[in-house]
Amino acid sequence: MKKTLKIFAEENGKILKSPKDIINEAKDNIVSRHKYTSEQIKKRFDELIMETEEEAHAIYRHYEEVYGHDVLALFVNSIIERDNIQSFLMPSEAHYKINPMDCIIFTAKRTIRERWRQIVTEGTRGLGFYLATIDDKVSRNQLEEMLNHRIYLVCPEEIRNLHYKNIPNILSFKEFFKDHLDPAMKRWKRKGIINTNS
Repeated sequence: MKKTLKIFAEENGKILKSPKDIINEAKDNIVSRHKYTSEQIKKRFDELIMETEEEAHAIYRHYEEVYGHDVLALFVNSIIERDNIQSFLMPSEAHYKINPMDCIIFTAKRTIRERWRQIVTEGTRGLGFYLATIDDKVSRNQLEEMLNHRIYLVCPEEIRNLHYKNIPNILSFKEFFKDHLDPAMKRWKRKGIINTNS
């Protein structure tokens, strides 16, 4: 049976909050925000229903974003550990053929050694090159060379803080999502390159 990303996430303890939990959180936020008496709630019930719906939607979007980031990081880490992936092209191979400078090239390697050079020697072009790894022994010289070739190393935050602190081209997965992938996704959605419902 083919395992879905949702099942993979659940097996690794990542579960998106249920609609019931989200509604309860939204309701609690509204009650805490206004501290209305029973009579005040009755008078403002219509607007409170709308406010609660908006609050629930905002809470859902927040949890969905955090869940998506956590699951993708977990998935990429599991792939890195098995060392069985070559590259991701984002947003798509079709867009890369039209506008390579607007694309993100994301590669995963369990250990780096000299294999990072494949990215720049294969004539690939892109907005940025991102090399995900759990390798904590990449040398300063290699990191400087990578920086000169516009290659970011993406690793778990703990590895970055312990082994690569204050190196400009080292990112945690959280930073990659927030500062690199999310802005690109917004741009691709705005331009109609990817589906606005993605």
